[in-house]
Amino acid sequence: MENRIEVKEINLNGYQIGSFMFTHRLIEENEEKEIELDVYKVSGPVVLYVKTYKAPFIPEATPINMCEALYEEFFAKEEDSFEE
Repeated sequence: MENRIEVKEINLNGYQIGSFMFTHRLIEENEEKEIELDVYKVSGPVVLYVKTYKAPFIPEATPINMCEALYEEFFAKEEDSFEE
């Protein structure tokens, strides 16, 4: 029996800061809102999933604000260490 691999083309849209890419989505459950941010490491044509973070929904915060804050808190130091 032959195993077949199904390959699908996808488009991933998000925000890139340094070598990291962020996607976001609004989750509404039981009248509560939160944001989920997926983090990917970008290296040339390769995009690797890193982690999903959850944050409370803040109406004043734009998706870009959320991505920047997450990058500065968790990923900027990692990039600085690669440059040294």
